[in-house]
Amino acid sequence: ACDDAFSDDGTGTLLKTMDLVWAKCAGYPAYPAIIVDPSTSPGFTHCGIPIPVPPPEVLKQRTSKPHTFLVLFFDTRRTWQWLPHRKLLPLGQDEERDAS
Repeated sequence: ACDDAFSDDGTGTLLKTMDLVWAKCAGYPAYPAIIVDPSTSPGFTHCGIPIPVPPPEVLKQRTSKPHTFLVLFFDTRRTWQWLPHRKLLPLGQDEERDAS
């Protein structure tokens, strides 16, 4: 999620909670992730799929910078990360990017 439900960092790309994205952390290639609302409650589902609740230690890392999103990576460890808008690209909107 982000500081508000929708965010545009000036590039014209709108991102919102539950969007699938390519998320890029320093030192790693971009990897598929989902934007999660930090206030997600236990038992929340999206399209019938249970969405994990962010751990308290992840919530404590929240930054006050605008256009920052909490993402859950689709990796084997289910890694959480707070990332700026500029590190996120919509997944499924560019076939060339999705294939790389």
